[in-house]
Amino acid sequence: MENAFARNQLYRLDIEDIDEQHRQLFAPIAELHDAMAHGTDRQIMGQVLRELLAYIHIHFTHEEALLAHYRYPELTTHKELHVWFVQHVHDRDTRFRQVNTALRREVMLLLNN
Repeated sequence: MENAFARNQLYRLDIEDIDEQHRQLFAPIAELHDAMAHGTDRQIMGQVLRELLAYIHIHFTHEEALLAHYRYPELTTHKELHVWFVQHVHDRDTRFRQVNTALRREVMLLLNN
């Protein structure tokens, strides 16, 4: 699958460091999309969500510092988008873990009876 970074010029800043981070940010998303297309997304969903959560904190911290350094006029709005995105990825990760935990319990109960 073509990476969302390659498709969408919105994420390209022509700052190589940030553009490379954006490529890294979209890599697990592309991996998940490919897995969904092949029906194997359940196996990698948790891994992708954890990778995203780990990486977005690194990337957003670096990007926000750089934007502050250059006095980016929309920094506050940009930070709000980051907060929104982190919260939504975190919520999906939590829901995914809860479903998997509940399913594991159900399977163990079934197998123990």
